[in-house]
Amino acid sequence: ERLLLRHINESRVAIESEVLRMERVVKDAKNSLQVIGAREEVVMRLEMVKAESEEIQQKAEQNEGMRGKLRGLLECAARLKIVDGKCPACNSAVTKLNNMFDTNHIQQEISAKEEEKATLQRSKLDLKKEEQQLLKQDKEIASAEKFLRDNSIESMKAVLKVGAALESKKS
Repeated sequence: ERLLLRHINESRVAIESEVLRMERVVKDAKNSLQVIGAREEVVMRLEMVKAESEEIQQKAEQNEGMRGKLRGLLECAARLKIVDGKCPACNSAVTKLNNMFDTNHIQQEISAKEEEKATLQRSKLDLKKEEQQLLKQDKEIASAEKFLRDNSIESMKAVLKVGAALESKKS
C-alpha cells in the first residue's frame, strides 16, 4: 500500500511538472507566433532605413563638398575688394557686386550648409537608433522562430493541439 501511494505521488508530481512545462510552451508559442508575425514589416523597414541612411550619407558628402567650395570662394572673394567703386581686376566702374563674390552672401550660404549638416547628422542618428531597434526586433524574431522549430510548432493549429494535450494532462 505504501509503495502504491509513493508511486501515485511521484506520478502526480511528474504530471504536474509536465503540465507546467506544457503551459509554458503554449504561452511562449503564442508569443513567438505573434513576434514572427512582424517579420515582413521589420525586414521592409530595415531596408528603408538602410536606403535612407545611404541617401543621407550622399547628401552629407555633397554638403561637405559644397562647404569646401564655398570656403574657397570666400577666400577668393575676400581678396577682391572694391575700392572707390572700381573693379580690382580691370579698374572699370562697379555699381553692384555679383553674389558670387559678395562675402556676406557667401557667409550666409556657408551658414545654411552648416545648418543642413547639423540636420543631416540628427537624421543620421535617428536612423541609427531606429536601425538598432529593428535589429533587436529581428533578433527576437529569429529567437522566436528557433523556439517554434525546437518545439515542432509551425502554426496556431499546432499550439491548439498542444493546448488540447495540456487539458488532457490536467484532467
